[in-house]
Amino acid sequence: GGTPNLTHGTIATMALKAAPRMSWYKTARGGMYAFGTFIVLIAAFMGMRTFGIGPAASLVASGKLTKKEPLLITDFHVTNTDTSLGRVVSDAVRAGLSQSSVVTLMSSASIASGLRAMERPPLSKVDLALAKQLAQRAGAKAIVDGDVTGVGSGYIVVLRLVTADSGVELWSARETGDGPRGLIDATDKLTRSLRGKAGESLRAVQAAPALADVTTSSLEALRKYSEGVRYHDAMSDWPNTIIRLREAVAIDSTFAMAWRKLGAALGNMGRPHIEVNAALEQAHRHRDHLSENERDFEEAFYYLRGPGGDRAKGIALYESALRRGDPTPATNLALEVLGRREFARSESLYALATRVSPGQGLAWGELAWPQALSGRWKDAQASQVAAAKRFPDNDIVTFARVHLLYHAGLLDSLQHLLDSVRTRGRADERTWASKRSADLSLLHGGLAHAIALYREGTTTGIAAGIPVNLPADSAFVTRIELSALGASPRGAQRLDATLAKSPMRANSSPEDRPYFSVAIAYARAGHPERARAILSEYDRDVRDTALKRSQQPQLHSALGEVALAENKPIDAIAEFRRGDVLPDGPANECTICLTINLARSFDAARQSDSAIVMYERYLTTPMFERIDVPLFAEFADPLDPVFLPGVHRRLGELYEAKGDATKAAEHYRAFIEIWKNADPELQPRVTEAKRRLAKLAPVEKPKS
Repeated sequence: GGTPNLTHGTIATMALKAAPRMSWYKTARGGMYAFGTFIVLIAAFMGMRTFGIGPAASLVASGKLTKKEPLLITDFHVTNTDTSLGRVVSDAVRAGLSQSSVVTLMSSASIASGLRAMERPPLSKVDLALAKQLAQRAGAKAIVDGDVTGVGSGYIVVLRLVTADSGVELWSARETGDGPRGLIDATDKLTRSLRGKAGESLRAVQAAPALADVTTSSLEALRKYSEGVRYHDAMSDWPNTIIRLREAVAIDSTFAMAWRKLGAALGNMGRPHIEVNAALEQAHRHRDHLSENERDFEEAFYYLRGPGGDRAKGIALYESALRRGDPTPATNLALEVLGRREFARSESLYALATRVSPGQGLAWGELAWPQALSGRWKDAQASQVAAAKRFPDNDIVTFARVHLLYHAGLLDSLQHLLDSVRTRGRADERTWASKRSADLSLLHGGLAHAIALYREGTTTGIAAGIPVNLPADSAFVTRIELSALGASPRGAQRLDATLAKSPMRANSSPEDRPYFSVAIAYARAGHPERARAILSEYDRDVRDTALKRSQQPQLHSALGEVALAENKPIDAIAEFRRGDVLPDGPANECTICLTINLARSFDAARQSDSAIVMYERYLTTPMFERIDVPLFAEFADPLDPVFLPGVHRRLGELYEAKGDATKAAEHYRAFIEIWKNADPELQPRVTEAKRRLAKLAPVEKPKS
């Protein structure tokens, strides 16, 4: 076998020397000690992070940041590359941080409101200096700032968190990325790092989907989306929003966030339902590309405003997000439960939104709604004043002021406000102000001027890109004319001519045809057979079962009008009651829409006592939007302009018939005061009311 080699290498020599002192037991025990030490170190790290001790401490645990405290994001500084990337990366950071359970962000709309309050353009670049001013105005304590530097074909991205008052840096990090996708990935890493440092669960941070998955992997699509969001949130510029978002989804057809925003913009602009639903269907189809929070928002919007047609499901999704600790949907949920007449709950949700997002103008502006609908007008007035101080140019705040001025009877101030908006507002604001001016004119019997103002509003809207549906427009004018003139053949003749020139089936999809509006106009004009023919078209042409389910209130309300026209008031009462409910509660926030329809029906049924009760209830029940079409009752008419003069006149007649001269005189006087300057063709009714009032006045005995 030869002579054995007794020389060994270094490792072998060490092994031989160690052999007498080594065993499997000792090796296992050493491994356990090492593993235990590792566990202790991890526990120590997590403990220090949780309790705010040392460099491992989270910002929340150390008291440098409050959980859910709103952060303001700047438009990042850009060097050596395309300057537009500053806002693109800033919005990408916003998308990444929106997945956080620890931090919240000031919305783009809130930032735009702050810029307007500072008399700056709403699309101003928000650098760190300007961000400090905005943050202090809005009560934000910290700012997310950053830099993007181009290096060859790549980028260096720096992200930092600084205090709003002194600019002290609380945290910073940098990442590099090669090419457009690398820029998105670098942004993703930085937002995850910030979320972890803020105090979010590291497991949740790591489990979150990649930023490219919940937005887009295309930098150009993200650029277009960023531009569209700015136009949408900062300026409510729907045409420019739609252009940019269409470009974004043309680049990346799976960009669910862009599809959802596009659907919202199309709806805000009043585009046909088929366009809105097409965008929302795409967002729903690609919802797996959204974060959990974004997905809840998408699905809720799909069911509440899109083709899903299920209010209960949409509300449940918002509630689910709130239970997870995300306060973002508080405003949306407040609006939806307002539609179910849950006024106290709506108010508490709006109040929550103002606390967690003090820079959000929408919640501040809409807080007055549930307060007024609960009959607390002083609280509503105080809320509107507080909102106006924070957001003087906010549309919703102005909208609330209009209704509060009307309730207070300050009609001269109201007209002055509307005239100001008509002459100096944006095109969509001028459209709205013209139509509210028309409502005031109609209320006081200025029918001709009212129709001219409605036409002005429509023309202004068309110029702004807001489409007009000719049959719906004609039906609306017919109904307001009938409200002033009573039965008149010219209303039906106008509607016939419009439909002959512009048939409903030739101009829009079934979902966008104004079946109910036209049917109600024909019924009130005394042609119930034509109204039923229109509703038969609806039943034949509309195949979307979810849409039909959500439109049951409109259908039954239209059938109630038809029954009244057919002199079947008992049937009308049953239909109007069905028109006031959905499976999960009241159909809308209108507290007096059913009341006025029941009053008319009881009156037609010669049930005068019930009619009086309902007419009086119409006058006394708190209702915020009396001078406008109620928010959710989209097929309805402006309430007081159409009904109030007639309610007073009819109550005068009913009380006179019952022998209650005092009550009769009270309502005749109210009618005469409202229509004292009515158009000449309406003055005969005023003259008749004066004659009746004179008969009721006690005859004074001559003095002896």
